[in-house]
Amino acid sequence: MNDVANEIPVYEAISNYHNLPLTNITLGFGLGELYGRIVKTYDNYSFAVHIPTWEFASIACQVYNAKHEMIRDVKHPTNCSILYVANPSGVTGEIISKYTIQGLLNKYSIVIVDESYGEYSTANNSVIDCISSSNLIVLKTLSKSLGVAGLRIGYALANQHITKTLQDHRPSSITTSLASFLAPKLFSMISDHVTRMISTREWLEKRYSLSPSNGNYVVFNKLPDEIRSKFKIREIDNKYRLT
Repeated sequence: MNDVANEIPVYEAISNYHNLPLTNITLGFGLGELYGRIVKTYDNYSFAVHIPTWEFASIACQVYNAKHEMIRDVKHPTNCSILYVANPSGVTGEIISKYTIQGLLNKYSIVIVDESYGEYSTANNSVIDCISSSNLIVLKTLSKSLGVAGLRIGYALANQHITKTLQDHRPSSITTSLASFLAPKLFSMISDHVTRMISTREWLEKRYSLSPSNGNYVVFNKLPDEIRSKFKIREIDNKYRLT
């Protein structure tokens, strides 16, 4: 048995799923490792982090001593070189139009779009088709699209130049034998899993007063007692998020 897991089946599964060459794909040991690697690689740049969002987006900047500021409006002018924005938002479920994202590409050296929840959006809003000729990094993870966080399959899609830069700074091992064995099957399961999650979300939207969500969770405007007593709820800006 090899000491290091074979990464190729994971890369090939990602390549087949997105119909992209391997030279546009960077695999990470989960999205946390990969995003941390991006910040460490570009730690001489300044980051604008669109909030509310994944807490590690700003924590990684603190860990690697990268200058950063939090912004609530992606159109807000900044002096930062890199923008991080989750689309759809992993907190509110809101989406930013594809055309707004494209308009930001000439305002930053790099735009990082975290599309971890992208499969759950019914809008055709992904910017993956823009990566080949732009300063764009799209982040994806199976911990959201399939709910298998423990397998640590996170990855970035970008042009060949950015991909090579991220690969030059990778750790020695970024996958496991189990992930390598399961990857081809896992990506084929995403569509059915997402369909079930969206059906559940739509059922809840009909039953309760909810804000629109483009994630695998719902956002209650008012939290019913029957939900409060049985589930762990995250309160954000006077609304309540339930995965």
